Amino acid sequence: MKKVLIAYTSIGSGHRVVAEAVRDALLRSGEMDVRMVDAFDVLGRWGKLMADVASFLSLSLLPKVYDWTWNSPYLGQIFARMPKSRRIEENLLALYAQYQPDVIVCTHALPCAIYCRAKTRYALSTPVVAVSADWQVHAYWPLAQVDHIVVASQPARTRLLELGVTADRISVAGVPIRSQFAAHTNPNARRRCGPRQVLVLAGGKQVAPYAITWPHIVSLIYRLAQTPHLDFDWTVVTGCNSLLERLLRRIAGECRSITVVGYTTQMAELLNEADVVITKPGGSILAESLALHKPIVLFNRGAGQEAANADYVIEHEAALLSANAADTLDIVVWMFANGRAARMAENAAALARPLAAAQVAETIFDVLGEVSTALVATRSSAYSAEICFA
Repeated sequence: MKKVLIAYTSIGSGHRVVAEAVRDALLRSGEMDVRMVDAFDVLGRWGKLMADVASFLSLSLLPKVYDWTWNSPYLGQIFARMPKSRRIEENLLALYAQYQPDVIVCTHALPCAIYCRAKTRYALSTPVVAVSADWQVHAYWPLAQVDHIVVASQPARTRLLELGVTADRISVAGVPIRSQFAAHTNPNARRRCGPRQVLVLAGGKQVAPYAITWPHIVSLIYRLAQTPHLDFDWTVVTGCNSLLERLLRRIAGECRSITVVGYTTQMAELLNEADVVITKPGGSILAESLALHKPIVLFNRGAGQEAANADYVIEHEAALLSANAADTLDIVVWMFANGRAARMAENAAALARPLAAAQVAETIFDVLGEVSTALVATRSSAYSAEICFA
């Protein structure tokens, strides 16, 4: 049985979600021993908190600078040469020595850079596969050393080619999503009567990534509570942010069209029932929404990878960008009044890649030079299901 080590970082939740999706796809083959590691585990709770705060500050206070660094090919070369955290590096290399994996899969550039540098320093022969958690890629990945890189879109592939990565080391699969989201084979199934269902995402397991959206959400719920729209029911998911949950419940008051939900394990069901999703442009939530053919309204464009994600879905007319709370409400009303929501749902279906995790698993088997009979069977049935999606 082959061993796979999947390394991610807990900056945001997307890298972890993609790692979990790939892990589950590999385990379904029944032919892999898979271990996951968060590169930030060694930093402890406060170290992870500081990483979240740094990410939030770069996205909210310095978005133009973050955009420039994220898109710059030159800073990627500098990043490759920069010293990495000794604690993180030592922990990752100790895990490698203990586990002795046959392949390393990274969903974030930091552990990928550490393991690729070890290939040169310590003559590691283990192949390293990079899996992008967003719809575009940056040059911070160790592009010269990584054995294979899986990206989410053709524009991402084009960018890698421009950066000098050879075509044989690139695969396009989409952003891997969790099996519970890919399992819904009847997207857009909803009641034919009653109010439209609007799902507003204000938080998840991690709080900081959504912080920039909170003023927008608070203003939106306040506006809805003052002037309820009977044609819509609004469900707001605050995740682990109990403070925001209590605040929004107080603002919503007795308004029956607003439901505030804290952390939930029913996200797939909520998303499947929604007629429109209002969210920030995170790679994973966009991939899950697209897989279920949901029209999307974005709170903001974000910066760096989130800006690239926003540009991708907006360019393909699967999403609209909102400027403020009033604009969000107007957009939702307008898109259903003139049929735009239905066209956006069709565009979302065209972008959907619900089988991305299985395709990544196939790529990993290819890198190992093996063929998984279980994955071949899964691929055949899954491709049939993908045709049904369309």
